[in-house]
Amino acid sequence: MLAESQSVIELKLNLEDCNFSDNVETQILAISRELLRNSIKHSGASVIEITIEKSENRSTYSFRDNGKGIDPLIPSGFGTRGIQERCTSMESELTVASNDSGTNYLISIPS
Repeated sequence: MLAESQSVIELKLNLEDCNFSDNVETQILAISRELLRNSIKHSGASVIEITIEKSENRSTYSFRDNGKGIDPLIPSGFGTRGIQERCTSMESELTVASNDSGTNYLISIPS
């Protein structure tokens, strides 16, 4: 799917500061895969940015695209519900903000 996409994907990680459990790493990878798939398939984004930043008591995962945003009239699909379930399994908080200039997913992961 990425080979067919016209999106630019920018990944910003400082893994020296991020010591995640195997479960959290697995969940973040699965969430990233789903968000990339959704963004490429549905949003028409040309730029996708993934950032993981660590602070004293938590890490923040951010996925941002410049696509057309999420239509609030369309119900969430299995992928979106799966992302929420994965966040719950990590005891993390998911925040989604979307408008006609893109979508931003923020996941606050406790240390």
